[in-house]
Amino acid sequence: MTQTPPDNNVLDVLVVGAGPVGLLLANELQLYGCKFRIIDKNDVGSIHSKAMGFVARTLETFDNRNLVEPFLARGSIPKRAVMYNGDKKLAEFTTFGADSPYPYILFVSQKYTEQFLEESLRKASGSDVTIVERSTTLVKYTEDELEDVVVATVTRPTPDGGMEEEIVKAKYIVGCDGVHSAVRKGRSDWAFEGKAYKSEWVLADVDIPAGTLTTDELQVFLHPDGPCGFLPFEDRGGQFRIIANLGDFGYDKSARKPRSPFVWPSRMHLYPTQSKQIQMLITSNKPSFHTRSASSETSGIQDERHQHVAPVQRKELTLEDVQALVDRRIAPAKVSISNPSWITTFRINERMVNGLRRGRTFVAAHNLGWKLAFVVQGKVRDAELLLDSYNAEREPIGNNVVNATSYLTRIISQQTYFVYLARLYIIPHFFRSERFQKEVRAMGMGTNIGYRDSPLNHPTPSILRQKRRRQSWLGWFLSLFLGKPSCLIEPGEHLHDGTLKMPRFRPGHATLMLYDVIRGTTTHTLFLFSGGNGVTQESNALVGKVLDVSRRYRKTITPVVISFVNGISQGDFDDAENYVEKTFVETHPVLHNLFGVKMGSQAVLLVRPDLYITFSATAEEVEGGELDKFLGGYLVEDANI
Repeated sequence: MTQTPPDNNVLDVLVVGAGPVGLLLANELQLYGCKFRIIDKNDVGSIHSKAMGFVARTLETFDNRNLVEPFLARGSIPKRAVMYNGDKKLAEFTTFGADSPYPYILFVSQKYTEQFLEESLRKASGSDVTIVERSTTLVKYTEDELEDVVVATVTRPTPDGGMEEEIVKAKYIVGCDGVHSAVRKGRSDWAFEGKAYKSEWVLADVDIPAGTLTTDELQVFLHPDGPCGFLPFEDRGGQFRIIANLGDFGYDKSARKPRSPFVWPSRMHLYPTQSKQIQMLITSNKPSFHTRSASSETSGIQDERHQHVAPVQRKELTLEDVQALVDRRIAPAKVSISNPSWITTFRINERMVNGLRRGRTFVAAHNLGWKLAFVVQGKVRDAELLLDSYNAEREPIGNNVVNATSYLTRIISQQTYFVYLARLYIIPHFFRSERFQKEVRAMGMGTNIGYRDSPLNHPTPSILRQKRRRQSWLGWFLSLFLGKPSCLIEPGEHLHDGTLKMPRFRPGHATLMLYDVIRGTTTHTLFLFSGGNGVTQESNALVGKVLDVSRRYRKTITPVVISFVNGISQGDFDDAENYVEKTFVETHPVLHNLFGVKMGSQAVLLVRPDLYITFSATAEEVEGGELDKFLGGYLVEDANI
């Protein structure tokens, strides 16, 4: 039996896949009030740890969406990463210190990640039951150009053992369904090409007696055969993840397209930065890979949603096998392991989908949610520009992730004598440099990610001059000796956090962080850094400009004014119509300096809902019409929505 929806029952978005990426996107769509459904072919969520690591930019995203608290309560935070050769310490890398309110890596297993995100979605929907439709499979979809919708066919089992088919119509369909995405495979022009490594790796979640290994460190033991790493597990002091290669590095030239559904934890860049289609993927060297689970009586794999797959025709790795590998790799140090909750082997593939958008079809990341919402709600002038910006912004970052992970894998697992010596002597030397550690932290934590070439950016004349100076050979040469010059923050940069205060003669004068002011936003935020130039439209013409913009774009822009503590007076707040409601002060001009607003001057920033800056300009440029020109081609005024 096939169910067909009535014409008035068209969804805004159909989300396919209820893993971390799909659930985060669903939370985003729920926040904007979009009409959506989220389906998943598996009957329950993940039961294994799988992807574990969250970095600073991910946690900032979760914070902005009021999602971060259960992760902080559950997770563990290692303070450092330490490299050993046997029992000799070679190098130590401090994992704290990124430029973020969350300057660390947080480890939370994927099963809890899915639980937290699904629970948030359920609460936001006001429902007592989950709105994730499980055991529901996307069979096929087409784009109906006459109706401007995607027509999808989905199936689900019926109580009598049969299958029920349903036709679902949506304005857009988004694939969050992993390596073997039915959404990606639904179009012949979507490829997933790349390389496979020939060696296997082992992953084991095990218990280690208290006091054997410290629980606040990532520990890597180097060996001629390759590394053996130990990662502490959440808030349970005795459980660790062990990861080690089982062979030499090299590409398998005969490898076919990966067939395993298991995805390695690259979710450390889940902004969820990386769509599951643009990751380093881990699969077996055969049509399936094997695993051993303490909670399962079946042999073979418990895959991405613990669906059983036929076992490979060879001996599975046992706890004893892993213990023997550990003994060999870390000798003369000793570690006893027990109580395995998961043992699996996998292979790494480097694969990248050739584009993240095809018409009304996407593979998803956090960057996409607000853009879909603005389009379906008619809030932007150029819907195609906004949707195309998703691929333009995210694809280069996906390429960088694949390339960096490939290089790192080669360095740590190649078994030549020269590379082993490099691991022992050269790499530790670099890790002793604080500058090197700072750069690695910024890259690893995602805090250096920006969309500097985004088609959504509007570089004003002053920004263009600034870029030319910075990119010139003279600018580069001077920066080596004088450091980076103080310049107005440019479009494409991520918004930094900082401390604010409310004027003390107003109720609620508590100290706030900048991120507190914009938490949960579903609009752009228009910041006026007014310096000491006043915070009312009588004392500062730019405040009047900000008030005018906020009245015309109330549904898409929220204004915020930030001044110095000595730049306001009680009289400024006598007339409620005279100033921006969200007016704050700095005791010292830290944020002004951080964003490049010089003493005595003013600047305006427009920040997207995902906290990336899309417009920055001086007071003179705003008064000269640059802001109006940009907004006129970007957002729709309230009167026309």
